Amino acid sequence: GSTDPDDTRSAPFFWSATSGSNYGPQLALVAPGNYIFGPDYLSNTNYDTYWGGTSQAAPQVTGVISLFLSLDPSLDIDQILTILQDSAEDQVGDALDTPGWDQYYGYGRINAFQALTHPSVIGKEQFSLDGMRISVYPNPVSGILHFAGDNLLELSQISIQNILGQEVLHTQFVKNIDLSHLHPGVYYINLTDKQNNTVTYKVIKE
Repeated sequence: GSTDPDDTRSAPFFWSATSGSNYGPQLALVAPGNYIFGPDYLSNTNYDTYWGGTSQAAPQVTGVISLFLSLDPSLDIDQILTILQDSAEDQVGDALDTPGWDQYYGYGRINAFQALTHPSVIGKEQFSLDGMRISVYPNPVSGILHFAGDNLLELSQISIQNILGQEVLHTQFVKNIDLSHLHPGVYYINLTDKQNNTVTYKVIKE
């Protein structure tokens, strides 16, 4: 389904007083779909046009799916649908947007950030480095990030990069590291052992 810029159901779309977004038992989600800017289909140079419809809302959902599949390409269709439904924002529309699923808003309006930080996408705690099983928690994190596992004494360094690839921290490995000073966003935690093997782990700083 489609929503207006204020998150209410598109009814009507700007181009017709008798139009409106899909609704009914088949509706799963809604996404922004009215007054969506894009290229003019009659021109290769005019980008100052906009349209409205579920044809504009559907690519928004596809874009969110592409983002979290870039983090975990192994997700199947059932998992993708669960993530979209769990991460959707409920009760952001008008009075028809009732708690839980409803026929006008489905499970809610898509939310890219909540989808990307869903436990099925980024909350997996364990990874391996040269045979070591290491757990990182919590993720997302607001303050202290903890590391647990066997043979942590084999780890020598930790560095943290922001999403632009800029290093924001480089230090000897410690089991608990304070990230409260970092700005909210996605960060890459790089752990290096004494044999110079490195593993990278994504975390979300709230």
